[in-house]
Amino acid sequence: MNENTIGKRIQALRKERGMTQKQLADAVGVTPQAVSKWETDESCPDITALPLLAGTLGVSVDTLLSGTESASGPVLEGVVRDANETASSKKEKPYTWVWNAGKISGIIFGVFILLAGVLLILTKTKPEWFGEIGFWDIIWPSAIIFVGLAGCISRDISGFSLGIVAVGVLFLLKNLGVIEGSVWPIAIAIVLILVGVTTILHQFFKRKKKIKRNGNTVYVDGKDGKFRSDYSEDGGYIKYKASFGDDNVRFSSDKFYGGEVNVSFGDFDVDLTEVREIESGAELKANISFGDLTIHVPKSIRVELETAGSFSGKGVKGNPAPDAANVLRVKAAASFADFEIEYED
Repeated sequence: MNENTIGKRIQALRKERGMTQKQLADAVGVTPQAVSKWETDESCPDITALPLLAGTLGVSVDTLLSGTESASGPVLEGVVRDANETASSKKEKPYTWVWNAGKISGIIFGVFILLAGVLLILTKTKPEWFGEIGFWDIIWPSAIIFVGLAGCISRDISGFSLGIVAVGVLFLLKNLGVIEGSVWPIAIAIVLILVGVTTILHQFFKRKKKIKRNGNTVYVDGKDGKFRSDYSEDGGYIKYKASFGDDNVRFSSDKFYGGEVNVSFGDFDVDLTEVREIESGAELKANISFGDLTIHVPKSIRVELETAGSFSGKGVKGNPAPDAANVLRVKAAASFADFEIEYED
């Protein structure tokens, strides 16, 4: 490696590993703006951040600082060892804990099915306990509550997840006779308030996933967990389907022909920052329900966004370059979801 400055070395290593500035910033625990300043040599990383930065980029601190390989070779961060190797060295725990969003959501779904079965038995054997309230009067608002709880527990708490829980609680109380009259105006008002608060907070705070790696707390994208999703690239056309988890997929070609994205119940990122050319008329269709989707695009591409749906937050961070000639049409349908386009260098 013969890059002239530490900033250029950071940029080169980041691109070699297919990481965006945001992903590197999340892994090191800084802002994307800080990474941008490093790479343009406007500032240098703090000395306390160098070990984690070097490990994330897969090199030693000496290599990062000087541009030459140290005698001990590069430091590779986050290597998952098997059970035998871990047992032989009790002090070293490469992966001490990983938040498995899919497992938590599965447990919540199992609890709901279990309670539904118990409730069905009770409504048939002890109808006097329920009076005129039927099984379905309780079960369908309870299902809405559990869907919202799954969103709160399996990923960062969001206004959408809390709004779903609130709607379920309101309809359950109405069916139980606690609330009289129509609850729709209250439900809509609560969801709108929570969506508005969430949209404002997301402008100031980044959603990050925290794991323990080699004894250190780091923030990474969803690929570091056990969750996996269905993703394919065929002739520059992507197909992506995922649910109940956190995930980040990266388009590897430099020309984009279109695609379909269907995500639900989770926090998902589609990275198109390596795209340099958009096929004429290319279109990306995105369907999001009860989840968050962020599409990262380079500033050389201008996105024409068309959205539809209900109870959803939509936003754009950053701006395309003034001379951006490539145009990508994005059609997004979102329900109880948060959708965002993010321009990156």
